[in-house]
Amino acid sequence: MLMFARHYLVMFLGVAALALASCSSTSLDPATEELSIGKNNFKANTKDNIKGNIKTQLAQSLPEGSPAREKAEALFEAGEDSVRAGDYEQAIDEFTEAISIDPNFAKALGNRGLARARFEDYIGAISDYDRAIAVDPSLSDVYYNRGLVYLNLGKFEDAIADFTRAIDRKPDFAQALGNRGFARAKLHDYTGAVNDLQQAGEIFRAEGNDAAYYRIQHAIKYLRP
Repeated sequence: MLMFARHYLVMFLGVAALALASCSSTSLDPATEELSIGKNNFKANTKDNIKGNIKTQLAQSLPEGSPAREKAEALFEAGEDSVRAGDYEQAIDEFTEAISIDPNFAKALGNRGLARARFEDYIGAISDYDRAIAVDPSLSDVYYNRGLVYLNLGKFEDAIADFTRAIDRKPDFAQALGNRGFARAKLHDYTGAVNDLQQAGEIFRAEGNDAAYYRIQHAIKYLRP
């Protein structure tokens, strides 16, 4: 992990929960992603701060009320509880069992990817995100979470591509805009980075997140020539 020795800014941006654009249910509420950014370096540390109401949406191949669906839902919720408790290995096992019941359970695939990323199994996380996207390409938050993994791996062009896909599907996705800006800064595209951060800041301010807005304004000062 790279450290920026002199001028860096700690930014707190939410790690997107896996939220299906086509339904009202969500899986994880935002956790916290701590980002340090300077013109010469980047670091990302994931902090667990997961909370929220868990609801599920399985593929239509499992009839509502069927024993298989109920079992998959129970395993999914158990997996979410394990993530909250910081037991990512247990969460992975529970999501895996849910997926064995319904291989097209996109949210379970996405959240297993999230658990694997927190377990620092980045290759496994990318594989799960790929599968979730193959089931439902509209999942903006899966693109975002995969982009975060690419950031951790130093694959900044891939990260930018995924953040862009997330933004295409959810134009007011402030976290994706902010992290795309950080990735662009790593590639020395400071003009693009500032543009992304400015957009992210305005969205945060409109949402009433003044802390994120002012932190972004501070980051922009370091990125401007």
